[in-house]
Amino acid sequence: MVEDGGSMSSDLDRAIASASTWISVLGALMILAGGVASLAPLFAPRAIATILAWVFLIAGVIRIAQAFQAPEERDFSLEVATGVLYVVAAVLIFAPVLGDVLTLPMLLAGTLVLDGILEIILAVRFRANAARAWIIASGVSSLLLGMLIGAGVTVGVVWLMGLLVGLSLATTGIWFVVLAQNLRSEAAEV
Repeated sequence: MVEDGGSMSSDLDRAIASASTWISVLGALMILAGGVASLAPLFAPRAIATILAWVFLIAGVIRIAQAFQAPEERDFSLEVATGVLYVVAAVLIFAPVLGDVLTLPMLLAGTLVLDGILEIILAVRFRANAARAWIIASGVSSLLLGMLIGAGVTVGVVWLMGLLVGLSLATTGIWFVVLAQNLRSEAAEV
């Protein structure tokens, strides 16, 4: 995307920079979704599942929309895969059988682990960009949080599960905002 010299190298890079406002909005929405997920455990367990399903659905749509802002980008498929992962998780949570509160922790754990892996792969491919550190942090935190949930650390502590999912979504939103700021700075240098 950006060469080691830090200058914009193609029309695609300029198009991405011009879309930085949209990326910032998507980042803010992801941070908001993280806040909603963090507050969800204040409600009954089925309400938690419903709220988390909506949060995942919205976050998935946001990730897919962000990917289509620059479909020629080499990481397009990773961004779409992450968005589809969130949408599939939402559908599974909404499904009456799989949305049961007993299966919710394993579904969340799997979603966060896969999200973490996809974001770490994305970060490795995102060279010479200030957002890279935030992408790595988001990927590692999603991976670790998913592993905590999967290991049963949150069993009986429903509020912790919502908080962990919220933190994962918020860190993703932060790297979106940092990426947009970085793109604006690079565009100003051109």
